[in-house]
Amino acid sequence: TVTQQNFFSKWSALNGPAHETVVVMDVHPRLHSMIDISKCFSLGGSIGLLHGLDKNPNNLVGTSTFQEISPIDSALVQSISCLIRFELGSGPMKGKARVTVRSDDKKLGEALIACLGLQLSAN
Repeated sequence: TVTQQNFFSKWSALNGPAHETVVVMDVHPRLHSMIDISKCFSLGGSIGLLHGLDKNPNNLVGTSTFQEISPIDSALVQSISCLIRFELGSGPMKGKARVTVRSDDKKLGEALIACLGLQLSAN
């Protein structure tokens, strides 16, 4: 189980361009509520929502772990965790969202951002 303390500890440790992918997107108008957004954000259960970690009700925090099999030896499997934050804009940023993924694998973070964009973005 991920606690608030260990989530934000890992979040801080994965700081910097080598570990972080960020995008600002227009949220699709079909997503009328945070319930609708959270359903899309979870990518069918691939991202576990961490309720109560972010005190802002317009933000979502999640985590996911992906398995990478070595191309040399299929018995070698590496777990790569991703931490994801969705921040829904308000005021002049209404209708927009910032999505941040932090991971040990930059390409995995970029792929995850692309998948989230397909689910959440109006573009």
